[in-house]
Amino acid sequence: MNDLIKQEIGTDIDVKGYRILLKAIDIPEITKGGIYLHHSYRNQERRGHNVGRVLKMGPMAYQPLEKFGGSPYCQIGDWVIYSSYERDEIYIDNHLCFFINDERIYAVIPDITAIIKDVEAK
Repeated sequence: MNDLIKQEIGTDIDVKGYRILLKAIDIPEITKGGIYLHHSYRNQERRGHNVGRVLKMGPMAYQPLEKFGGSPYCQIGDWVIYSSYERDEIYIDNHLCFFINDERIYAVIPDITAIIKDVEAK
């Protein structure tokens, strides 16, 4: 699934331990109504949504499986809701990304379209 990380952020990263690399949800530069959104506002919205796409997981993520009910909370490519605390923020090729611990994933979003519509409507 290294193709996903290269497609999303243009490079590959070797994630270590039990950490997960997420890419923050994209906020459009121009709203449907034609209003330009300043980059600082878009970054604030990205941080506030706590929604991201799983790009890569470290080799120890969700180990031992018994601690997590027998299966990982998410897979590479999933859209997830994550904790806003205890995350490390990094920009990779102008993409806002986060490293979080594996247990900080709260939910998988099976259909991201409702959240994307909410983001586009603002």
